[in-house]
Amino acid sequence: MKKTILLMGGANVPAVREAAERRGYDIIAINFAEAVERLEPEPSIIHAEGMDFANLMGAQRRLIELHRHYHYEAIVPTSEYGLLASSMAARALGLPYTPLEAVANTRDKVRMRRVLESKGLAQVRFRSCTAVGEVRAFLDEIGGPIIVKPLLGTGSDGVSRVDSQEQVENAWRITGAARSFGGVICEEYIDGPEFSIEAYLVDGEFFPVAITDKQTDARFLEIGHSQPTLLSEQVQQQVFDKTREILLALGITHGVTHTEMRVSPTRGPVLIETHTRMGGDLIHVLSKITTGVDLADLIVACSLGERPNVRPRNTGTAAAVRFVSGPAGVITSMDVPAVDEANGVRESRPYVGVGHEATGRSATLDRFGHVLTTGATRHEADARADETVARFRVTVGEKEAVAV
Repeated sequence: MKKTILLMGGANVPAVREAAERRGYDIIAINFAEAVERLEPEPSIIHAEGMDFANLMGAQRRLIELHRHYHYEAIVPTSEYGLLASSMAARALGLPYTPLEAVANTRDKVRMRRVLESKGLAQVRFRSCTAVGEVRAFLDEIGGPIIVKPLLGTGSDGVSRVDSQEQVENAWRITGAARSFGGVICEEYIDGPEFSIEAYLVDGEFFPVAITDKQTDARFLEIGHSQPTLLSEQVQQQVFDKTREILLALGITHGVTHTEMRVSPTRGPVLIETHTRMGGDLIHVLSKITTGVDLADLIVACSLGERPNVRPRNTGTAAAVRFVSGPAGVITSMDVPAVDEANGVRESRPYVGVGHEATGRSATLDRFGHVLTTGATRHEADARADETVARFRVTVGEKEAVAV
């Protein structure tokens, strides 16, 4: 009988699927129903189904049922929404897993802040809010801008910056409509450039891989990523040191991680949130291009209980990705620029087509497509990405989508 592995979201990421296939595994593919519908047929995928991740106990039961039938050897969770169910099921089945406490410490943002506070690592003032009045009171207490976001959110869904009392009601509504809600957390707003840290740990040893510089729009939707970072070497070291300290304090000692921070001009690196998975948005592709480290292979390796030891190197190539989003309505036209590898345009891909009804939500799952470019320098990779995405034209009704 051939070996089997369960990919929680990973089958939609070619590099993760290929990492499983290289090891000789057949694949069980689990994801949101709409993601499963978009899944391309592959000989290695012997079963695919959608899952309601909001029903945590139901998801865990279904994973255990699938194990009885397919006897898979590991669960590889790349979907944020499936992390808790994956940990619970793997623990019940005696498979390698990230400890449930560590996963919960990252999925629940209030819990994350409280754990770090108890370890002397509090960085921002925060409050769990159950009513609009509590948001208003927190805003008054902070006396400046705050962030209102879902307790269990991901993918920028439901995040708002609030500068005045007049904005509170709308922010509350936006947060409550997020796919993965779970409650509301308010945090003081931290100014400064945003970036993410791609890393992994083996038995408590921290291995930094890359820092990804980010572009976000006015609603904090991530619309671009670039590597290598433009942060100074001194700040990079501060970032890596702080990331290691935070991950270990949260109980994360093994596996691939994706941590988001801002560099405050007065506080230095400040945590936004962290995750027991690799970063989305093709960051694993950027990382492989710029450092030679295959994060997709690492997440499969760690999920199988392997103990990898790979180090990043400067490949001499920079990389950038840009995304297209737009308003709610029916897509009436789409013009996608061509791939041109000779000129550094490696990917140009739409996620939807003409006739698709766009939600207009400020969330990663609701974007229209992306372009990915490379160059000999960051400036070259960024310039190519910006120029290419400007030619990625999508019309919703009579409105043209936002490229950057």
